[in-house]
Amino acid sequence: FAPWIFKYQQMRTKQEATLRYCLIRVSENAESVAFFRGGYSEWLRCEKLFAQLVETIYRAAAVQSGFAMFQSSIQFATFAVPALMVGPSYLRGEAEFGAISQAQFAFSMIFDSLMVIINKLNDFSSLAVQVSRLRELEQSIHHPEGAPLDAEIPRHKTIMLQECDA
Repeated sequence: FAPWIFKYQQMRTKQEATLRYCLIRVSENAESVAFFRGGYSEWLRCEKLFAQLVETIYRAAAVQSGFAMFQSSIQFATFAVPALMVGPSYLRGEAEFGAISQAQFAFSMIFDSLMVIINKLNDFSSLAVQVSRLRELEQSIHHPEGAPLDAEIPRHKTIMLQECDA
């Protein structure tokens, strides 16, 4: 589920930013939009962006629901798996009655340890999306559009960047 959760969180973040930019641009340029009678085309553009965002949210909700069902089914399976593993040896007389409860305890301890990672999957994917967006911002700052990625920053821009850091 992690790749899908990451994908939809990343899409949602980008679409929200694009929609926000579209709305801010329209509100800041309202006079020009009205003068050139571009209100309808701007409305359509924003409406299309909003529809894409809603679709992404619905898809993400479907993935989250599937993930929640997966988590619930695994939690219910933890009660049955140790009994199924130790039960046959108990029925053959090879294990004592306490062995089943010991196996369930050990299994639940291991399971709870593994569930820590699974329960934090949404947080991990959210962090990954934010790191990805920051990396894109850094790349766009250091390598403006049209410049090759291996091109160096001109000396006067490097000096300006150093002055900003100071």
